[in-house]
Amino acid sequence: MTTTLPRARPGHQATAPTPEAFRDVLRALRGRTRTAPPPAFCVEPLLARPAVPRKPWDAVLVVDGSPSMRLWSSVVRGVERSLRASGVFRNVVVRKLGVDGHGPVIRDSGRAGMGAGAVVDAYRQRVVLVLTDCAHPMWKSGRMWSPLRRWGAAHPVVLISLVPWSVAGRGGLAVHRLRLRANRPGTANHVLQWRPRADPLGAYDDLAGAMPVCFSELDLVGLRRWGDLTGRPSAWTDTGAILVPDRPQDSVEPPALSPAELVSAFRTNSSPDAFRLAVYLAAVPLELQLMTQVGERLLPRTSQAALAELLASPLIEPREAAPAGMVNFQFTITGLRGELLGFGRRSETEYVREVVRRHLSRRHGVTAVERPEDADEADMAVHGALSGQEPRAAVPRTSVHRAIVAVDVESYGNPARTSYHRMAARAGIYDAMATACAEARVPWDPADVSDSGDGLLLLFPAEVPKVALVDILPTRLAAAVRRHNAVHAPAADSAAHGRQRG
Repeated sequence: MTTTLPRARPGHQATAPTPEAFRDVLRALRGRTRTAPPPAFCVEPLLARPAVPRKPWDAVLVVDGSPSMRLWSSVVRGVERSLRASGVFRNVVVRKLGVDGHGPVIRDSGRAGMGAGAVVDAYRQRVVLVLTDCAHPMWKSGRMWSPLRRWGAAHPVVLISLVPWSVAGRGGLAVHRLRLRANRPGTANHVLQWRPRADPLGAYDDLAGAMPVCFSELDLVGLRRWGDLTGRPSAWTDTGAILVPDRPQDSVEPPALSPAELVSAFRTNSSPDAFRLAVYLAAVPLELQLMTQVGERLLPRTSQAALAELLASPLIEPREAAPAGMVNFQFTITGLRGELLGFGRRSETEYVREVVRRHLSRRHGVTAVERPEDADEADMAVHGALSGQEPRAAVPRTSVHRAIVAVDVESYGNPARTSYHRMAARAGIYDAMATACAEARVPWDPADVSDSGDGLLLLFPAEVPKVALVDILPTRLAAAVRRHNAVHAPAADSAAHGRQRG
């Protein structure tokens, strides 16, 4: 169960805190100063001796190594430098988090693969900071639970997100608003006390044995709360957290959605700039450097945040086989390109394609790139452009004749109609049309219906008999409209006029 998350903040740009900021927000981890021991030759042990700061903590910075993290390379380097320069920790070790066929693996600077236990050191006071953008499927499938549980059994662990709560939550990571309390400094996660800030209808009953892991955006407020909880615990601390189950859980496959449903859900939940960027990128090869360039050209103020939100969405996934040194992505299902391009303007799409042509011409010498029309043709263009070869011409489609039926509500703009009357009339015309199609035995597909406000425009497949649309459908529609008007006020009538073209 996930608590209600705030909407993504437009323009949210993650930046690395300065060493001074880390020193301030994590001051609870700096420990107390101790007096330096007197030298052996000192004859006056009672003389004042300088205070030496005591650094009891080591830090392990575990950096997500998924392809989308390339977007945050400069931020990751800044976090590493600031942690080392802050003086809070005795030692700072950086490890890369990857995934192989068996699950998450840890890599050191030499790219050697190790198990999750390489982060644990039971003989040292250590904190584990996991830096991620929450975009990789391992955060949604639960494959990260085992390493987090192992680290949280020995050390304090915090998950630092480069994207806002809302983006991580929509990507599949359940973030909760909890109250946490530690009994002593350095309490490992598995012995933290936790309780929800709100428990509607016992939604947390099946998570009684779960281990909380603090979730913080890369900002000073969240990091300060975690630092105080770990280094100087007192009362309950209100913070965000994920709950790691105490035993592996069966992964539940999400229901299969159509391209229209996926795009509609993303448009509803995402920020406006993220959706605009998705529309722009539907016309380009999904290579990270090119995606970044398009975002900087068309959304200069919010490109990084918008692209991060898009990469964490169910629309895009990493491409397995990519040329060396390149980070490529692909749309998750066929048809998403065409669905997104339907929301774009021709002039904007032409400008985006010009940016692509210039970029690929400089890199590969390609001067002509096929405009993506559907998923297969777009994939062909992407592979051809990234390999430095001219794409093959698209195979022309066979022409077909499809019937178009237009229906509108009579006197929809009459001043006597109120907003409630118009809502009832619009709902009535939809219901009447669906009923008429069912009785006439012609397909009713909402995806092929265009809403004009005061009416509908329906596009029927070529195989639908024209006689059914000309002779049967109008009479069935008239009967359905009469039934609607019989039980509604005159101002809410859906008296319909229809035209058919083939």
